[in-house]
Amino acid sequence: MKPQHTQWFGVILILVSFVVGLILLVMSAGVLHDVAPSWASAIVLWVGLGLPETGLGVWLVQKGFRDETIGETLERFATLLEERGEIGVEEAAAELRVASVDIAESIEILSRHDPPSALMDPSTSTIVTPRSVPFAQAVLLILRGRDQATLEMLSEATGIDSDRIIAVLEDMTMAGKFLGQIDLSRGIVYTKKRRTPVKSVSSCPSCNRELPWPLKEGMQKACPFCAAIIFREKGPELE
Repeated sequence: MKPQHTQWFGVILILVSFVVGLILLVMSAGVLHDVAPSWASAIVLWVGLGLPETGLGVWLVQKGFRDETIGETLERFATLLEERGEIGVEEAAAELRVASVDIAESIEILSRHDPPSALMDPSTSTIVTPRSVPFAQAVLLILRGRDQATLEMLSEATGIDSDRIIAVLEDMTMAGKFLGQIDLSRGIVYTKKRRTPVKSVSSCPSCNRELPWPLKEGMQKACPFCAAIIFREKGPELE
């Protein structure tokens, strides 16, 4: 829903709640024929029937204004970051003349896009674009805070082909810098290792490479190529 629609919906709810209050007052006056009891009765009824609508209406109006502000900030911030490639939160807020919290919210939105166009680098406390930093660092920053990401999205964000991304992640896995798992068959990078149960195995079910060692029943080992956790179940081998 557009911010303007959210605001108008909130205004309508507020007006409806006041109309409900007026109707209740008229009805109470007609029954009780006394001003004080009529007002008291109408207020009690309105608290139960009209007040929730008023509260929701006020919240929607505020949300509409907030979404409108963030939308404007988001567009201006995205343009600024694209020009700079790297910028600090406070610096961006000062240049755009907005609150730091608006910049932080914009970063959160842009970082969740597929592909993301803004990433927070915790080592320097700056916001960067995926292509303004070394692509190995960009891949790790994109995966940070995600459960998984497709190789296609990582390639689109960094401008690096999938084979190069796989090679870099495998090198970082062997160096202990990346503790996730690559599923080549599905083209997905997981940020955490997932145990793949099998009944018999001669090659990794994740990357399909032949394993250099046998996997006995009940044994669990990490694939030396893609770091997938392979667990051989106990029981008869599959035909």
